[in-house]
Amino acid sequence: MVSLRQPALRATGLGLALLAAGCATENPNLVRPLKQSELRSFFSRAKDPRRFWITVYVSEQGPVFAGANRVHRAQVVKLPFQPEQTPILLFQTAAEASMPVVKFDLGRDEAFLALLDTTSTRNWLDFGLAQKFDVLPIGPPAISDTPMHVQDAIPGYASVAGKLRFNQLNVESAVLYTRAAHGPLGPLARRKEKPWPQLVVGTDLLKAFQFVQLDYPNRRAVFSATAGYAPEPDALIATVTLHDIQGTFAAQGTINGQARTFILDSAGDFEVAMPSPPTNHVLRQVTVGDLVFRQVTAVSSASQGLGLQKYPRIGRRLLCRFRVTIAPGQRKVFFEKPGPK
Repeated sequence: MVSLRQPALRATGLGLALLAAGCATENPNLVRPLKQSELRSFFSRAKDPRRFWITVYVSEQGPVFAGANRVHRAQVVKLPFQPEQTPILLFQTAAEASMPVVKFDLGRDEAFLALLDTTSTRNWLDFGLAQKFDVLPIGPPAISDTPMHVQDAIPGYASVAGKLRFNQLNVESAVLYTRAAHGPLGPLARRKEKPWPQLVVGTDLLKAFQFVQLDYPNRRAVFSATAGYAPEPDALIATVTLHDIQGTFAAQGTINGQARTFILDSAGDFEVAMPSPPTNHVLRQVTVGDLVFRQVTAVSSASQGLGLQKYPRIGRRLLCRFRVTIAPGQRKVFFEKPGPK
């Protein structure tokens, strides 16, 4: 749900209080929805988005922030997945070690963790960081949204970070939805184990780049604002058309010969998630373009706490075999053999 409204927030405060114990994946001792007074204090710092050269207009899919998430051409950065290689990783499977979490900062030399989630339209930020680094809410009116990609009833409020930095790559006037709760990001983090990310980078920001590469085998991401992607001919396995499902990255394929459109889930800890998997949880064959997977394990979307449940998802337990490059401007997804480390 998306709303634009004046930040009186009386109904919001009541709603948040009611869901404090209502999210099964949250520890109520860790996550506390903001009090009415805290929401008022947060919005006392609200700024007109035009101060950041951002124009807000409403589309069928919700607010659009024209001029936000600005990146300079010729910027490119390689970001190792976190944590970097440690002895504990020697005992992990490829899928367990492939969570696409990278470092970021908010313009100061203090690094935090960001999850790259191709199923989230919005970017979601920890409330504590928003306060500490003067990430300012947009308003009036306040602009709120609740996640669609996972089951999480806690809303976030559109806010602007003057500078968001991934190593030496700068994003100016990044719009981040500040989560209206103290504590970790809960279902948005897509994992129960620490360390938890403090930021979720969704497609609103990922689309600002010419391409985003998730090199799962080598545990690194590449953000490029330079030019379109040219795959290595000897490494290329498949090229598929990039589709859009309510803002998420998606591709067409089949399940047991029947045509389906899959959400590409960069963070999902499964092979395939779907509304109603077979009773034995095994799919005979799944295809995505020219990629063919046989004897695929399927889980129910509800069991994973996912949103957008009518669409099946390809998770990172399949994606982790490849170097996956998503090129929004070219409307292509390239699957390649991993290159050298």
